[in-house]
Amino acid sequence: MKKTTEKQSPKAQLIVLAIVYSIFTLICFTMCGGGERDKVSNSPIDASVYQVEVFLTDIADMAGDNYEGMEWSEVVKQDNGNFIVRHKYRNCFGVKNQVFTLNADGSIVDIVDFLK
Repeated sequence: MKKTTEKQSPKAQLIVLAIVYSIFTLICFTMCGGGERDKVSNSPIDASVYQVEVFLTDIADMAGDNYEGMEWSEVVKQDNGNFIVRHKYRNCFGVKNQVFTLNADGSIVDIVDFLK
């Protein structure tokens, strides 16, 4: 009795791999909001804003200090295309409560103390 084993050609394997990759990419793209999110947004995990967190962490590292995020407001998009977010955090100077303005590219363009 002859035993026959069929092997897929490398071309068929590449086609299957491309199909699986395409489906995976489509699912990820759809779950992430279709790629239409603004560059500045709150994290769905802890409401942080990536650009502000990196900025404050970098400053703390340069000063040999620690940065601890405590509270984030919702990011608000202004009519001029900028974004604002209030952030309460702790560093070597104590607890700070500030409003950060970011442009559409995600660069911080202004920081002011939040006054209640």
